[in-house]
Amino acid sequence: MKKFKPGVRNWAFIYFCILALSIGLSACNSNGSAVKVKPNRNEWGSVLEMNATLSAPNKADLVGQILFDTDTLKLGNVPARSYITKEVGFSIAGEGPVVILSCQSSCGCTAPKCPKLIYHPGDKGSFPVKFRSTNQAPGPFEKVVKVKILGTPNKKQIVVTGVVLPEEKTE
Repeated sequence: MKKFKPGVRNWAFIYFCILALSIGLSACNSNGSAVKVKPNRNEWGSVLEMNATLSAPNKADLVGQILFDTDTLKLGNVPARSYITKEVGFSIAGEGPVVILSCQSSCGCTAPKCPKLIYHPGDKGSFPVKFRSTNQAPGPFEKVVKVKILGTPNKKQIVVTGVVLPEEKTE
């Protein structure tokens, strides 16, 4: 008998099971549409990502749209060897729900933390984007955060800009 060993894969599987259950319980809206979530598994059976599809009588009538407060997140001057976190606000428009599927950054120094939830028209939300200036060269920077959603359009991006200040030398 195989022993259960807590690890990243097991916790990811449990997280995605809870996510799928919560989406399944709250997915139907008054128009009869439903968001179906199906796990994408690798050859060993581990969940790699969740794929969601919208089933509705007429999908064109039930498309939601995510609108970010800004397309450029300006961090300003960032001291060397520091962390800075800013919130990205958004709202949902359109006729149907929007599901945030994933967030990815163009660099390991930028870490978005998107809530993978279902949002309905009129809902507002936000998520943090953390920038780490350690090991970054002094000067201006530009990073991209890509947000994959189930809605229109299916991908959006936010540009993170700022200037890493040179490290102060102590004598």
